[in-house]
Amino acid sequence: MAGSAPSAFALAGPSDQGTAPLHGYNVFLGSQGVTSTKGRSFVMVGLSQDVEGGDPYARLLQIARLRSDWDGRGAPEPSAISVIRALEVVAAMEDTPSATFDRLIPDANGGIGFVFLGEKPGERYASIDCSNSGQMMLVLVDRRKRSHVVRELEAERQALSDAFAEIDAFLET
Repeated sequence: MAGSAPSAFALAGPSDQGTAPLHGYNVFLGSQGVTSTKGRSFVMVGLSQDVEGGDPYARLLQIARLRSDWDGRGAPEPSAISVIRALEVVAAMEDTPSATFDRLIPDANGGIGFVFLGEKPGERYASIDCSNSGQMMLVLVDRRKRSHVVRELEAERQALSDAFAEIDAFLET
């Protein structure tokens, strides 16, 4: 994981005007982008889909700047709340050194996904999905057993820390 982020927050985002309090964040949607007054800074630059050796905050900015139909198939742009949720996941990962992900990707249904591949990515993988509605979902997929588990996550540090441990255990078995 990249080092800690500085201490104020600004992301490029939608151009419509508005303000919404989101779980302790004050989010302002305006012509200058999405801004949070939570007290963290995420100064970001472009980055490829893989975050190995890269800055996940930079990748989040890249995803946050996507507009509707970014995939040519009508995918919605990520919402401000999905970006905030993704920032919460990254911040929780900084508190959990063993938590690492392989990809940070936009979701074709809207939102942002963290993909964990483990040592046998063809057999098992996991993801934490931050939807445009603000929901966070944990997804565990075992292709060998043709099974999957999907459950909602609370946007709290402890819940995310527990999810990272569950992902680690799932990918190691």
